[in-house]
Amino acid sequence: MHYLLAYIHHNPIHHNFCASYDSWVYSSWGEYQNLHHPSIVNREEVLRWFDAEKDKALERLIQFHRDFRVDKKMENETLEED
Repeated sequence: MHYLLAYIHHNPIHHNFCASYDSWVYSSWGEYQNLHHPSIVNREEVLRWFDAEKDKALERLIQFHRDFRVDKKMENETLEED
């Protein structure tokens, strides 16, 4: 799930819509930067994927995104059924 989340957030870079995943305004990434604001994104569940402690989870989420590189084997994968 970590990989899929980062892949989705990095997708606008891959398609040349922006240069950085954190600059794409249509992404849920911004919801993780403003945890004190209400959101329809289930941030608590996603953060639990990274750690039970919210601050540590956010730190790990951010670091995972910074370190993320598209795996060439996954580059052509889709979630759509054939």
